[in-house]
Amino acid sequence: MSINARKPERSRDSADQGRRAAARASSAIVGEAAQRLRQCPHFARHAEAVDLLVDGETLVLTGRVPSFYLKQVLQASLQGLPGVTRTHNPSNVITGGGHTWAPPRPGRAGRAPPAPPGRADPPGGPA
Repeated sequence: MSINARKPERSRDSADQGRRAAARASSAIVGEAAQRLRQCPHFARHAEAVDLLVDGETLVLTGRVPSFYLKQVLQASLQGLPGVTRTHNPSNVITGGGHTWAPPRPGRAGRAPPAPPGRADPPGGPA
């Protein structure tokens, strides 16, 4: 009976050790990624605007950047991090007016954008 009572404790201890090891690995990956961003000359001023999260072997980048170029620099500068097999970059691009640009939603491809306000369709209907 004491053998059965110890097995759950061991598996619980093993699970706790596994979680602690994963947390240490995630912390190390985030630390390395943050250091790379601070050292990148194109991105150093914007490094604080990005949040880094590790989900398994995926590095998730969230936050705001001022251009599409810097969004690509962000992703490229973090390629090849040890322990990361995939990068997910849903960071937002903030335009000069402070507006967020987001890519079109799935399923909307092929639809014409709406006409600007005050502009009528040409004679014969929309183009």
